[in-house]
Amino acid sequence: MLTWEEIRRYHPNQKGIHQKQGKALSVLARFEGRERKYHDQLLSEDLILYVGEGDLSLGPQKESLGNLALKRAKETGDVFHVVAKWARNRYEYLGKW
Repeated sequence: MLTWEEIRRYHPNQKGIHQKQGKALSVLARFEGRERKYHDQLLSEDLILYVGEGDLSLGPQKESLGNLALKRAKETGDVFHVVAKWARNRYEYLGKW
């Protein structure tokens, strides 16, 4: 496991999607924990169900800058870093996806 200080070289903020000028650079997924608002799932070692950016309890996902960048990456095949947050200050780098 890595700390926030170690993992921030891949994902420099606490938001779910880090993007710059519409390009997804990294995603922070949360697979466990009581306080999580999202239900991201690690389905296998090479398949993630990532819910996106925004609070699902407020309704459907919005076309936020992060969600639009992730959508663009899917359409263009752009690769980005994926980080898993397992607990407070316990992160794992899952590689480029």
